[in-house]
Amino acid sequence: MHIRFAKWFFRTAFALLTRLEVRNLENIPKEGPYILAPNHMSRADTPLLFIYFGGKNVTGWVANKYRRNLFFGLLVQLGNPIFIRRGEVDRQAIDAAANALRAGKIFGLAPEGTRSRVGSLNRGKTGIAYLADLAKAPIFPAAITGTDTLFHNLLRLRRPNITVTFGELFHLPPLDPEDRSASLRRNTDEVMCRIAAMLPEEWEKKLIDMNVTELTDEDIKWADYVFISAMQVQSDSAKEVIARCNRHRRKIVAGGPLFTTSYDDFDGVNHFVLDEAENTLAPFLADLTKDCAKPIYRSTEKPDISTTPTPLWSLINMDDYHSMNIQYSRGCPFDCEFCDVVLLYGHKPRTKSTEQLIAELEVLYQNGWRGQVFIVDDNFTGNKKKIKAEILPAIIEWSQTKGFPFVFMVELTIDFAED
Repeated sequence: MHIRFAKWFFRTAFALLTRLEVRNLENIPKEGPYILAPNHMSRADTPLLFIYFGGKNVTGWVANKYRRNLFFGLLVQLGNPIFIRRGEVDRQAIDAAANALRAGKIFGLAPEGTRSRVGSLNRGKTGIAYLADLAKAPIFPAAITGTDTLFHNLLRLRRPNITVTFGELFHLPPLDPEDRSASLRRNTDEVMCRIAAMLPEEWEKKLIDMNVTELTDEDIKWADYVFISAMQVQSDSAKEVIARCNRHRRKIVAGGPLFTTSYDDFDGVNHFVLDEAENTLAPFLADLTKDCAKPIYRSTEKPDISTTPTPLWSLINMDDYHSMNIQYSRGCPFDCEFCDVVLLYGHKPRTKSTEQLIAELEVLYQNGWRGQVFIVDDNFTGNKKKIKAEILPAIIEWSQTKGFPFVFMVELTIDFAED
């Protein structure tokens, strides 16, 4: 009885307070087992999906902290939760999830692992691929939009537009026993691609690299916001671009090394998104959607770059370039007097995962690139142990399987010759 009442309550609330559109409702499988895999925009996602999936045959992982939450604690109890200790490998919770699926239940799991703060997808965690393989369960993807601004709009007495789109049930390929880690990443990316295919393009993007392309007035007029990034040597050019954007009354967002170290030297910029974008871009975009973006965004924290998304190579014409650039690490343990990299990125090398680096090479390869690849780290060998034990063997193995499509270039310190 309480489940029926909760469904009625949430259905009525969303109908009255939002403009809710549900697409492909007929795709919902009549019974489990399967993993329901939605993107995660807001705490409102849970009651929204409860309307369509709430019942005794549904469960999912819920962080332990919500046990004592007055509202969400009551809500999650309706969904027969499996409480999990976040931030560690909770074998008991994993086994309980697999057993629930083997018993024919529906298991809800957002692949991103946490709410997106920018209105777009975060990189998926491999837990969903692991669980699907462990329980031999199919995936049912769902895409949600609009819940990220729900509470902001309600406070302003606005009815936000919310959409829920259901995909089609599918099975992931078996994991490769020779390389489970890479298989988990590929299968997770497949789930995220299925979700992404159902989401609208929130931002229409155009990239103008002024090293190879002229920036026209038409390009500037096309944009609602002009994002500018530059190095110190491009300071004069950046000021010219800012002046042109001001003449055409286009808002400017500036970031990158030049502006991080000397933003006080630049007038006419609406928003400075400084330091490393993994920390400062998300808060800026979140504020922008609420019409309350601040002039300056900064962070002294050094982000974990293992969550950095793969570059959108589709925004450039690869024929314009002699070399493609990728980044593996940031930070350097040295303190050379001629170099300011430690001012930007610190002394402790932070690296991407081996799987992440190989995935970026694979994307370049699939986009048709053949030739030189410059790994642009200021010191590629900042973490020599990982380079020798993991990265170089993985690059060699991948290159061999592809017929050596790339010639690699790096910057490193001369002490590497000692090895």
